[in-house]
Amino acid sequence: MNWVVPLSDIKFGTEEKAAVQSVLDSGWLTMGEVTRTFEEAFSLYTSAKYCFAVSNATVALHMACLACGIKPGDEVIVYWDGAEYDYRVRETFTVEPDDETVLVRDGEDRLTLYTCRPRFLGDTRTVVVAEPVTR
Repeated sequence: MNWVVPLSDIKFGTEEKAAVQSVLDSGWLTMGEVTRTFEEAFSLYTSAKYCFAVSNATVALHMACLACGIKPGDEVIVYWDGAEYDYRVRETFTVEPDDETVLVRDGEDRLTLYTCRPRFLGDTRTVVVAEPVTR
């Protein structure tokens, strides 16, 4: 596949391969000593009181929504393809893991953020619906 913008340019050396093998040998892909060390180092680096690693960006979005207390009236700014898009949150709610009705296109101009099934965080998905802000 020929990507216009490459997703990554991965070049692993022997040090990176050894680090990955060390994690595999520990029997912990997540929640092990390497993860704990990373969380502590990142917390110190950012001066954050708390820090925890998550498995993907969707879980990170879910946790950010919870941590920030995103609510109706809040502004969401999206940068895409060199442009800025401003939205105001209309509503937030949770749905069952298999409920995809919020993704149905109905012609309404809106932004819908929909998390994946969050492992270890309950059995629901978080949905944030926002409308464009006209200036």
